Amino acid sequence: MSSVSFAVVLVGAVLSLVLGLLITVHHVASARRRQRREQEALRLRPLVFRLLGDPGCCRNWSRWADLFQRIGGVVTILMGLVFLGLVPALQKDVRFH
Repeated sequence: MSSVSFAVVLVGAVLSLVLGLLITVHHVASARRRQRREQEALRLRPLVFRLLGDPGCCRNWSRWADLFQRIGGVVTILMGLVFLGLVPALQKDVRFH
């Protein structure tokens, strides 16, 4: 009987070590993915500033602000209609495998 209880304790210890190792590997991998996403965002930041102009004075943005506001308003209204169910083509559940 004592060999069975020893085996149960041994299996429990091994399982807890393996589980701890898997959790550690998952955290390391997710930290690396997060670091890559942050680096990609830092690479895109200068491009966004060039497109929008200097964020301090916003000289390029002010030229197009009215157009961007109107486009944003149209998109907001369209999404509201979609959420109300008035655009059935956009109510489908599509999953890519």
